[in-house]
Parts: sequence; C-alpha cells; structure tokens
Amino acid sequence: MLVVLGCSVAQSLSGSGVGSLVVDDDVAECSNLPRQFLFSEIDIGESKAKVLCQRLQDRFFGDCFAKASRFSHKLMADLMLEYAPQVIVDAGDNLALSLQLDEAAKLSATFGTCFC
Repeated sequence: MLVVLGCSVAQSLSGSGVGSLVVDDDVAECSNLPRQFLFSEIDIGESKAKVLCQRLQDRFFGDCFAKASRFSHKLMADLMLEYAPQVIVDAGDNLALSLQLDEAAKLSATFGTCFC
C-alpha cells in the first residue's frame, strides 16, 4: 500500500500493480487539464482524488482508495493506522505538505518516502 499525491506517479504505480491511496481535497479545474492528463472537461468541479481513483481502477483494475480531505497530521495518523503504507510518494507542489509528509513518515513504520 502506498500513499500517493500526484497524477503521473499514481498512474505509473497503478500500472505496475501497486495499490494506491490518493489524498487530495482539491477539485479539478480547467487550468489542471494540460498537466494532469487523467482529467477531462467533464471532471471540472469534481474531487481530484475520487476522479483519479476511478480512472486508475477503470484502466488498471487495481485497488485505489480516495480520501478527498485536506491533509493534516491527524489525517496522516489515521491513514497510517488504517492502511499501514509501506511507502509514501509526495508528488505535490506544496512545501508545507511535503514537510508534514516527511514528519509523518518518520513517526510510522513506513519504509521510505519519495519526493518527486
């Protein structure tokens, strides 16, 4: 199990058969479409996490769990307990979030954290 923040990384890992948990409280916007290729115009206004998981499941038939929540220390602690991820992949664009993920990984049994 993996915690993934990032469209390209989620697609690559799901295509390799790795289960994913996608956390994002944002919704798809028109400005996202050029760089987040798994979204289309019909997804505008929809939860990025939920749409991404649906696309990954449709394409790769693997497990994907969407959490459309703002990331926080409490959410990360809950995710660690519920899913026990072995790796966290941070492909986000927010330094504060990256620092929170790093701290959460240090406090868990996570084998590694990858920042993309």
